[in-house]
Amino acid sequence: MSITHEVTNQATPLVDYDAAQYPPILEALQREGAHHALDELHEVGLLAGSAQAQEWGDFAAPPPRSADIPLESAPPPPTILE
Repeated sequence: MSITHEVTNQATPLVDYDAAQYPPILEALQREGAHHALDELHEVGLLAGSAQAQEWGDFAAPPPRSADIPLESAPPPPTILE
């Protein structure tokens, strides 16, 4: 496939971050007295936000290609009302 244009409005990949660094979750843990779980939460958050976890996700469920979808299972075309 040849390149038709350069895409410039894409965000950089979100990789190697702490997925648990989400203020509502952190505030709820503090509010409910579960601050003892913060270390474990951040450990899991770092794993979830890792490049390895994203690779596992891609491997587990690759997006379907349109060529792989049989025509008989494709949705019917829209009906045009006049």
